[in-house]
This record gives sequence, C-alpha cells and structure tokens, in this order.
Amino acid sequence: MSDRLLPPQAGVFLFPVLRLDMLKMIKLLIALFSFVLIPQQAHAKSYTIDNAQIDVQINPDGTADVSETRTYSFDGHFENGEWRTNIEKNRIDINSVSLSEDGKEYQLNSALSPGYYSVDEFGNDLVIKWKYSADDETKNFTIKFKIMDAVSNYSDTAQFYWKFIGDGWGVSTQKVRAIIKLPYPATKEHLKAWGHGPLDGVVSITDLSTITFEVNFLPANTFFEGRVVFPTLSGIPIDSDTKLQEIITEEAAYINETIEQEERMKFKPFNFIFFLSLIGALYTWKAQSWFKKWLEKGKDPKLPEINPAGSLHEPPSDLDPAMVDALLAFSYLPSTNSVTATILNLCRKKIIKITQQKKAPVLGLFSLEPEITFEIKDNPSLTEIESKVVSLLYLDEQTSITKTEILEKLKDDTTRLTDWNAWRDKVKSQLLKNGYLDTESNKLKSQMIIDIVFSGIFSFIVIFFAQFLGIFSSRPELIILGVMGISGIYVFLLILFYITMDKRTLKGAQEAAGWIAFKKYLKDYSVTKNYPLESVIIWEKYIVYGSALGISLKALSELPIKFKGATTQTSYLYAAGLSDSGQLSFGSLSTGFNSLSSSYGASGSGSSGGFSGGGGGGGGGSGGGMS
Repeated sequence: MSDRLLPPQAGVFLFPVLRLDMLKMIKLLIALFSFVLIPQQAHAKSYTIDNAQIDVQINPDGTADVSETRTYSFDGHFENGEWRTNIEKNRIDINSVSLSEDGKEYQLNSALSPGYYSVDEFGNDLVIKWKYSADDETKNFTIKFKIMDAVSNYSDTAQFYWKFIGDGWGVSTQKVRAIIKLPYPATKEHLKAWGHGPLDGVVSITDLSTITFEVNFLPANTFFEGRVVFPTLSGIPIDSDTKLQEIITEEAAYINETIEQEERMKFKPFNFIFFLSLIGALYTWKAQSWFKKWLEKGKDPKLPEINPAGSLHEPPSDLDPAMVDALLAFSYLPSTNSVTATILNLCRKKIIKITQQKKAPVLGLFSLEPEITFEIKDNPSLTEIESKVVSLLYLDEQTSITKTEILEKLKDDTTRLTDWNAWRDKVKSQLLKNGYLDTESNKLKSQMIIDIVFSGIFSFIVIFFAQFLGIFSSRPELIILGVMGISGIYVFLLILFYITMDKRTLKGAQEAAGWIAFKKYLKDYSVTKNYPLESVIIWEKYIVYGSALGISLKALSELPIKFKGATTQTSYLYAAGLSDSGQLSFGSLSTGFNSLSSSYGASGSGSSGGFSGGGGGGGGGSGGGMS
C-alpha cells in the first residue's frame, strides 16, 4: 500500500495522521542498529534540498506552464546537476525547457560547461543535465517547461493530474509547495482537488482559480502529486465520456482506504500494554527458569573449613600455579599473575634459567633496571600450560631471549591478545578436565549463548509482525523500545547468569579453601618472621605460589630464610633473585615481570484538507540529484 494523505473534497479539512508502513519500520530498525553498532563515517560532502516551489499555470488551450525552483544547501564542492521526468504517462510531451540559477539563465549546449545545460531523452525519461560550481553555499535552480495536452477534457469535467515530484529523488525535501492556477475561475460546485503523498500534506482551495498543495517534509524517494477537476474547457477537443463521478468514486475509495488504515494504525494503549505484558511474561518465565538452573548448577558450594586457624604453612598440593590463580578467580580464568608464576615455576624446575645483567647508568647519573635474560634448556618436558607460556616468551623460536627483545616482538605481534586469551581458556579447560570445575554447569553456558542470540532474533520478529496485529499504529518507536527494553533486561540477566554459571566441584572447593588458607599464612608476616625457612625447596614453592596468589615478589623476597651456601647454589630461582651486592632481592625481577605480564594482558575502538495515500497515476514525476 502506498503512502498517502487523506484526500479532501472542496471545503473539507481532514487532520493528517502520520503512518510508518512496514518498509519504513524496517528502515527505522536498521537505522537504530546501525547507529549503535556501526562506527560513524568520516565527514563527506553532502547537500540538502531546503525548499521546492512548483508553480503550474493551466492555459485555455489545455497546455500547462510549469516552473520548479529548488533551494539547495551544499556542504563541500559540487558541479553536476541532473533532473528527469517521465514523458510517457498520459501522452505528455515536455518542451520549451529552460534552466536558470538565481535568475541567471543557462544556455543550451550538449557540450556541458559551467552555465550550460543539455536536454536528452533516455527511454521514457526526459533528462536535463547542467554544469555549475558550488562550494559550501546555497543556490536556487529553476527549471521551466510546457506540458502539451496537460488537461484531460471530458464532457462533464476537465482534469489536471500531475506528479509534482516523483519517487526518483534520493534526498529528502524540507518543504514543498505547489500552486496550480486555472485558466479562469471555476464555480464552487465544479471545483474539487485531491493530494496524494505523505499523510501530513495539505491541499487548499485558496480561491476559485488557485489550488495549493503543501507538505512540510517530503522523505527521499517519495512522490507528491495533485489532482484537480474543474469545468470543461471549451477551446480544445472534448472527449464524449463522462468521468467526473468515476474520479470522485476513485478518490472516495482512497479516502475510505486511508481512514480504515488510520483506524488500524491508531494507537491502542490497551493492546499495547497487553502485548508487552505477554512479552514480559514470556521473558520473566524464561529468566526464572534460568535462575532455577543457576541455583541447581551454578551456585558454588560453601568452602570447607581447613582448620580452626584458617591457614596452612605449606602449599596444599602441587597444582599448576596458573590453575591455582584461576581456581580462586571470579571468572575462573587466570590473571597476568599466572604468567609470572609459571615463569618462576619453570625456573624452579630448572627448565628456564633467568639472569640479570646490570646496565650502565644514563650520563653516569640515572640508573636503569637490569636486563633480564631467559634461557631454556634443550628438549624440555612441558605441560600444555607451560608450553604456551614458553611460546609467549618466544622461547619456542630461540633458546635465549631478553626482556627487551620480548617487548619489541610483542609490539608487532598482532596475535598476542588471541594467544593470551587462548592460554587463559586452556587453563580453565584443565580445571574442568581435572574435576575442579563442574562440567554440567559449563555446558549450560553454551545454551545461554544460543538463548541470547535467539532472544535478539525473536525480538526482531515480534517487532516485524506487530504491525499486522494492529499494535504498531503511529507510534512504532514505543513497540521497538518496549520489546527491545524487555529483551535487553532479559539478556542482561542472562549475561549475569552466564558470568556466574561456572562453579567449583566439591573437590574444587576443598582445593580452593586450602589455597586461601595458604595465602593467609603468607600474608601474615608476623608469624613467619620468627621462623625462618630452612628448606630452599619450600622457599621456592612459597615464591612460585605466592606470586600466583597475587602477593608481590618484593614482599616474598623479604620472607626470612636460613639456607646453607651449598643449598642455594643449586637453585635457579635463588640465583635469579640475587642482586649485584649478592643480596636476595626480587625488586628488579618484579618490575621486569610486571612489564611483561601487562603487555600480554593489553588489548590491541481557505477550504483545505489532507492528502490521501492513493494515486500515483498522475503524469510527470521528476527525479534528480547533485554531484
């Protein structure tokens, strides 16, 4: 069904009602999603049509002189103009074409240059092209032409049926005004006028020889036409047919169709509320269903009590440090602490050797952090988690590398974020595989993803078909906001369930409680300072797991120790922490590891009336554009 304004007969005023049909609704949705999801494009040249004034003088011989003036506002440089109209309908022949710019006449010449225009026929179209120059300014272009056989002359009436603007304009027009002047005044009972196009247009019989058609905004690719019947012209041939009643009946059908359409599209608060209540009830039921599943499958078991003191003097197990970090994390994914802890653990296992080399001060005054070198032994036996960290250090490509070299490589490594996330997922998968996390609750997350996607599709379908239920009316934005709002709340809740659906098993809860107790012991420095560690093996575990638990290397290096010299010589980890003075200090090592870890975790942004929606049968129908 075409867009149209409610057509009046003479002396009748009908209030226009805006209607958005299915196509416009789809465009509105696309525009909404495009605004949210698509980045704004860089500024480009553009133009607007601020006003279109069309004057039609009907002559006694049945011809009509037409003048079309459009006001263009240009943003950027433009130089090519084009205007076209259909010359086939109603056997219309358009001649005597002229073009002017702000009163200055252009000359006809097929070889276009500024100030000249051409007229050509392409198929059913008469095309006018011209050259001009516009830079960030406003210009008025006027095209004049004569319509031959413009009036259909019948025994009981004469008719002028003309499409002022066709649907070939790709740019909207802010204001359109068309005036038809009859060759002589008509009698009131023999003069009638109708307008077809946007529903907020108005047709007015200003006096018995002047009819005005107006619309405040004409969307792009939308036609705008007028139809006038007046007394038969005596100076031209008369068709013996009688057409007045047929025309009136046709326009009455347009009126009734538009009225019925307006009634269907009228905003119905009860239907609107009832419809959204159904949608809300559906999503509420689904949300409650997921909440029940979360209580059954996603709620973590209570952590058991390890001992009355709530602390452990030694690590509760030999679990991979990255898995320890992930097991205690809210998302059950390891943090950047795990990179440091895994490197230290590989050093503890004598797979990677870490050395520090002092750098010369800048200008002899400003000290620099020492260079850290990582060296891997040949053919090491690695777990999947350790193997990925070795790859993150590029030690799968070379046997020795410095921290500076790693940071330089990371700058150009476009896959580092993907590799980092893949490693985190690998750690979590090991928690699932080893029974620390519940596999059933994890599988439910895949169902949630499907449900989230389905909710988006379902919401679009509901909005799409709501028009057929008569709910869209003249307020489609209410349906869009209502459905999208309810769906958005549901998706938000589903995302919360998704984030918290993973849970520890009883085995995982027992393990987590042990590591929390061990962390408490490490942080309680007042307990440890009076009992220095005598075993380098235990000390190494404190360093590795302490870093995994988020305790700084600087604090860990202050743990009291009491090692014999021979024992320390075999420890790669102890050697890595020795300063130039021979004192144990992880300060420089901590700074270096922090810079590495943060690099891995960083991401790579009168009488009057309204128009009817019918018609489309008028002659003419222009289109065009600027470039």
